[in-house]
Amino acid sequence: MRRFFRVLMITLTVSVFAFSGLFLIREFTKIRTLINIGDIWSYLALNDSPGARFVEVDPDDFLHSPIPSVGDSLIEIDGHSATRENYFSVFNTKTPAGLSISIVYKSADSLMTTTVQTRSIPILLKIQVVALHGLMISFTVILIIVGLWAFIRRPDSPSVRVLTLFCYSMTLSMLVNRIVIADGYATFQLPDFFYTLMQSLGAFAPAFWLKLQMIFPDPIRFYRRNRILSNVIIYSIPIALSVIYFVEPSIIRIPLLIYWFVFLIAGFIFLLSHGRQAKSFLEKRQTRLVLWGSTPGLSVYLILALLGFIRPEWFFGLSNVIRLTIFNATSLLLLFLPISFAIAIGRYRLLEVVGRVNRGTRFILVSVLVLIAFFFVLYGIGEIVLANLGIESRTPTIAIILILAIGFAPAQRRFHRLIEDRFYPERVRLRTLLSEFLDQRQRSAIGRGFWEELEQKLLDGLGAKRIYPVILKGKPEAFSAECCEFAPFKVTDPLIDTLRSSNHPLPVDELLASNRIPFRDDQKNWFEERNAAVILPLSTSSELTGFLVLSDKKSGEDYTAEELRLLNTLAAQIAMVAENIELLEEKLEKERLEEQLEIARQVQEGLLPRDLPRIEGFEIAARIRFCLDVAGDYYDIAPMKNDRILLAVGDVAGKGVGPALLMANLQASLRTVKDTGLPLPRIMTTINELIVDNTSPELFITLFVAILEPESKKLCYVNAGHNEPILLRKDGSVDRLQGTGMVLGVTSESEYKSSTLELHDGDTLLMFTDGVSEAMNDSSEEFGEERIAEILKRSMDRSLDDILDLIESSVRDYRAGRTFADDFTLLVLRASASGGDFTELE
Repeated sequence: MRRFFRVLMITLTVSVFAFSGLFLIREFTKIRTLINIGDIWSYLALNDSPGARFVEVDPDDFLHSPIPSVGDSLIEIDGHSATRENYFSVFNTKTPAGLSISIVYKSADSLMTTTVQTRSIPILLKIQVVALHGLMISFTVILIIVGLWAFIRRPDSPSVRVLTLFCYSMTLSMLVNRIVIADGYATFQLPDFFYTLMQSLGAFAPAFWLKLQMIFPDPIRFYRRNRILSNVIIYSIPIALSVIYFVEPSIIRIPLLIYWFVFLIAGFIFLLSHGRQAKSFLEKRQTRLVLWGSTPGLSVYLILALLGFIRPEWFFGLSNVIRLTIFNATSLLLLFLPISFAIAIGRYRLLEVVGRVNRGTRFILVSVLVLIAFFFVLYGIGEIVLANLGIESRTPTIAIILILAIGFAPAQRRFHRLIEDRFYPERVRLRTLLSEFLDQRQRSAIGRGFWEELEQKLLDGLGAKRIYPVILKGKPEAFSAECCEFAPFKVTDPLIDTLRSSNHPLPVDELLASNRIPFRDDQKNWFEERNAAVILPLSTSSELTGFLVLSDKKSGEDYTAEELRLLNTLAAQIAMVAENIELLEEKLEKERLEEQLEIARQVQEGLLPRDLPRIEGFEIAARIRFCLDVAGDYYDIAPMKNDRILLAVGDVAGKGVGPALLMANLQASLRTVKDTGLPLPRIMTTINELIVDNTSPELFITLFVAILEPESKKLCYVNAGHNEPILLRKDGSVDRLQGTGMVLGVTSESEYKSSTLELHDGDTLLMFTDGVSEAMNDSSEEFGEERIAEILKRSMDRSLDDILDLIESSVRDYRAGRTFADDFTLLVLRASASGGDFTELE
């Protein structure tokens, strides 16, 4: 069945397109002929029998008196009786302009003879004819496109199939009923069967209209219960009329007019009923939009049909220009019919379109009223100036026109504002309420309080239950709702792209129903849990800072287009305040973070040994430089039992708070196990197991730990993947204390071995981190351990502080004064016969 409907619709589409195309091409040939030939432009009601009545008389057609009047009958044309056939034998596609032709007409009971002269079509009539053809093409193309688009979009929807059939039948009906140029001007003729078939198919337009209103957006109760009966009633009448039209077309006019009138009115009744009984705001908007789009065009169409039937002499007595103007205006109004259906079927931006229609209608009415007022003012002043003051010149009148033209726009705006103030006081109140509030908040935006106050203002002005600000926060860019709650939106989401590009309020139900934007389930649930009704984008300088979600109203009513338009005009101010709040919160957060980091720095510095111990027979000095507020570098000098000294230098991978915390943990662990009596390898194994169990593999530690026995000057050490300390002997030779185990924190199965060496008077041991050796210059070349060793050798006779100063200054010079990219730590120990010495941490 589905395949049958699709094949049927494709066949109908091709047929309607072909019929319409042929018809429009033929009409175009009429226009081209009409523009190029000579003719008379007085309008005659031609018949197959002699005697054609003058419906409109253009004096410019006649070379001399007498000139016929409307109602007179044409008797002869160039010596031939005035039949339709004879008329077009004289005035046809080959008739040139400037040809003089004698005619005889009857006025009252007298026969009069005069001469007409053919001429080109008047410019005003030419504009109207061309415009009508352009509108016919536009109307045809739009109807066919809307019908085809709707069917392609939702081929299985009964209402969409009926809409497509209505568009096609309405196309054919409008074409055959908009013939204003006689067939004799066409360069080719179509068979009578062609017109009969178009008229018969076009007769189904009211039936499809009525059924569409019975099932769109949802079927009415009567149709659901009596589907077969409803279809029989709806379609039997146009089928019967089509049969009659084929058999005896002369008697079809009155029944066809009644049928159109009854079915169109019934459709409007169902449409109004749908609007009142709609189950959702979305359905109400759909029916309201269709009502707005169809009422003007179809109403005028019906009125013209009734006038043509009830008062044909009056209607056809109008001039060609006036009748063509009426036809063009009607065609223009009918263009809104398919457009409104297309938007309603798409279910997207309905409220916005309804708002624009409302504003456009008010604008037109206000402009017309102001123009009427200006006309009476101009007329009155002109009469006073010309009559009472005795001034004959038109200059004062022209000056008055210019003054009024200058004042038209301000008067129009003022009048529009007065109408709003008088008929829509709640909008004025809401605008004032929000504007004053936002003006105050621009100067004092205080976080959460702003959103709470804005919510209260919207509650007072709109009746919204809640608002949910969803603001872009931090990097990576994410959204936060209600100032602190997580919101399931990302900057890459289609919704955010739409809000960034469209920048207008979007009803949530339209977004979900139209399927134009793909939503994830968590986003749909988020909107549903909050009864979200409207999304208001918040942008500053074309940058989306977030959006405001308004819940449904307490009253249970829908938001109006004017309310959303008003909110949209204030969205930039709301966004600016929100941005100020965000900047203020970021500043406060930064200050809090800096304060916390300063405290952390002080705590970390407190963990480092500030007062280095005196070691009999040794000198010792240390230095550490943080590249950030807190460091991942670590050194320690701590007394142990039996007068031994623990020396340690470590480096936690990375920089910042995480490595600093791990460094503190390392220091606490090392100091905890140093006096347990365990051998140094076992101490390292225990610390490694603690780190593996409590940190991720990405955070590992390089560590050099040594136990010094001052009395014997023996140094037992373990190097867990750390930079090899440099041992400068008194004789100038250099040794490296190589690694004896893996870095800490990678695997609990690591094993560590210790090595022991003996220090002699004058020997110097330098321990350092990679912040020293891997410091880079502008060419990305490392400072290197060889340079450190050379500096140490050159300064072996200098004090330890001088050695540290020299290394630090050399590294700074190497980096050309740039700050350190990594933490920088030095610990130096020298065996000295002169006794122990120490220096304070710098």
